[in-house]
Amino acid sequence: MIVPQIRERARAIFRGRTGSEQASALVEFSLTMPVVVVFCLAAVSFALIVQQDISLTDAVAAGTKYGANGHGNDLSGMKFAATTAGSGVPGLSVTAAKYCSCSPGGAAVTCTTTCYPFPITPAQYVTVTATAPAPLLFAVTGLPSSLPLSASSTLRAPW
Repeated sequence: MIVPQIRERARAIFRGRTGSEQASALVEFSLTMPVVVVFCLAAVSFALIVQQDISLTDAVAAGTKYGANGHGNDLSGMKFAATTAGSGVPGLSVTAAKYCSCSPGGAAVTCTTTCYPFPITPAQYVTVTATAPAPLLFAVTGLPSSLPLSASSTLRAPW
């Protein structure tokens, strides 16, 4: 019994629309649709930037893992490993370096230095840094056409 009443009510609502109600609905639609489209494009652009940043982070991690696994003197190999892992990132630029330090996060010293207060040799580290521009989906006056992304990774080498 309730279903026929609901059906009749729905028919009355859809049948009773006048021309001015349809016009106002069209105006509302035309005013809100561009805002919805801009939000959707911004969300897609943000997702692509985050995906590219994750790829950049994976690339530098691959380069430092290669260097920390006994290839610390092979800087070109670390760069190659990072470039290969980040092959999907356009405009990728990779640098690799090796340095020694007496304490974690401390200043770089020569690898032949003796560290004190206890006479020990300094720890050796490898670091890989990568940069790439993240292009935006649409250009906005006053904003750059791309965002610079960068990632860096450092690992202690076990030699």
